[in-house]
Amino acid sequence: MTAALPPEHRQPMGGLRSRSGLFLAAIRALIALLFALWLWIAPPHAVLGGMRPVLLFEGYLAFALLMLGLAWRSWWFEFRLAGPAFCIDALTMLIGLAATEAVTFDFFSAFMTFYVFLMLTSVARWRRRNALYAAGGLVLCFLLAGLAVHDAGVPFDTTKFLRRLSTLAVLSLLLAWFAQGRQRPTVPRCDATESLAAGSAEADSPLARVLAYAMSLSEARGGLLAWATTDEPQPRLATDGTARLPAQPIALLPDADVPMLFDRARDRRLCLMPTGRLIADKAQAWPALVATGDEDTGLSIPLAGRTGRGHLVLHGMPGLNADDLFLAQSLAREVTAALDDEEARAMAREVSMARLRGQIATDLHDSVVQTLAGTRFRLEALRLGQSPADPQARDIAEICDSIAGEQDHVRAIIAQLRQGQILPGRRDLHGELAALARQLARHWAVTITLAPAASPLPVPTLLLYECQHLVREAVANAVRHGQAGTITLDLASAGGALRLAITDDGQGFACPPPHPLPATLATRAAALGGALALETGSGQTRLVFTLPLDVP
Repeated sequence: MTAALPPEHRQPMGGLRSRSGLFLAAIRALIALLFALWLWIAPPHAVLGGMRPVLLFEGYLAFALLMLGLAWRSWWFEFRLAGPAFCIDALTMLIGLAATEAVTFDFFSAFMTFYVFLMLTSVARWRRRNALYAAGGLVLCFLLAGLAVHDAGVPFDTTKFLRRLSTLAVLSLLLAWFAQGRQRPTVPRCDATESLAAGSAEADSPLARVLAYAMSLSEARGGLLAWATTDEPQPRLATDGTARLPAQPIALLPDADVPMLFDRARDRRLCLMPTGRLIADKAQAWPALVATGDEDTGLSIPLAGRTGRGHLVLHGMPGLNADDLFLAQSLAREVTAALDDEEARAMAREVSMARLRGQIATDLHDSVVQTLAGTRFRLEALRLGQSPADPQARDIAEICDSIAGEQDHVRAIIAQLRQGQILPGRRDLHGELAALARQLARHWAVTITLAPAASPLPVPTLLLYECQHLVREAVANAVRHGQAGTITLDLASAGGALRLAITDDGQGFACPPPHPLPATLATRAAALGGALALETGSGQTRLVFTLPLDVP
């Protein structure tokens, strides 16, 4: 799981989201208002029909204001009522054309604005085929209005009528041709390697950076991202903003396959199908990331890439509307491409590291192990030339035993390098450190005591190896730099943490306090998610390591 990125490091990128439904509702209200004003102030010779057109457009203005309010407050009703609203718009234009006899009179120019509004509405809401149907229907409405005026006995200019009819038909074809469904917004490239924060490694992980990118483009206040490669049983999670991690582990359900707006409290969703069609329905089941979230409304985006799949949920987007589903398509494309690229880079790094580990293992075997073996062979030859009772012979034997122990240690490191990982399982830390303490005591000619334990202390193999390295380094520092003669090791575990204390009777630090922490030891402890504390007193130095027991 990944920590959230601090808000000050998220850079918003505006200008990519649109609210076409709200905009069209506002234009409808403006057209209705203008028509009502035009009909009130038009001279009698410009508009026929008396008060009927005025009443028509006053009622239409009330309807337009109602639709504007719905579009402002609810993406669900704005979408579900789009079809009936379009029919009312077209019917109003048809009745208005007939009532004002505008098909042949000068008031026709006002209806051109109405016609363009209807065409752009169909272009914005539906695919090209449906937009073509709408264009044909509007031309048919104009033709029917002309026939109605002609049948009413109004003087009719056939030439002017045909010219206007053909102009509307050509305009319909032009607008409908460019209605290839709403175009996907062009979004900037998502680079998962670009650092966004100078904080912890978790806060600046690829998942956190990708999530921050998606939130900045969508203007979301909260986001939750789940991603699992093909060989991962559980997804990795990242949160940002107001979103929180699920309390229980989640699985990526197969039904999270299309982008959707969701209203969990009312069981509503608006889905963008692969064909480009928008479908509003009641949800039978929610994807795991939606069902476990704290927010009831938001945008759900499934992710499917070459190296894995995932799910992105965004909350708190101002003015959430159907247009955001088309932004979701572009976000999904960029996010999955960035995560796929990161996985490819990780695989390349792993291959490179495997080669490097193999080369280091070979170099260790051909240099250090062989050098230790040669040194031990020569010392054994010297010892055989001396009397067994000679004190130097005993010293040489102890040195040979120390070299043999170091050979075994280096061989274990070589095996780990070639395997690429430490063998799984758990081992008794107290028993392993007791054997290491005896070996180090012989090697450095000091007294090393391990405090007794009431029971074995099983720990992961990785933690065991790391503790062995810490003890080796600490003992070497105490003897070489502090001239210590007695060293005490103490182990304890409580609250999911391991406490390793190493105390020596050396000279301590030459510099005045505060004393700096030993760099190598502090780095090792931090890499394990732990900490190192230094305590100095009269005649002793104490290093206290606090390490998590759940190291994998």
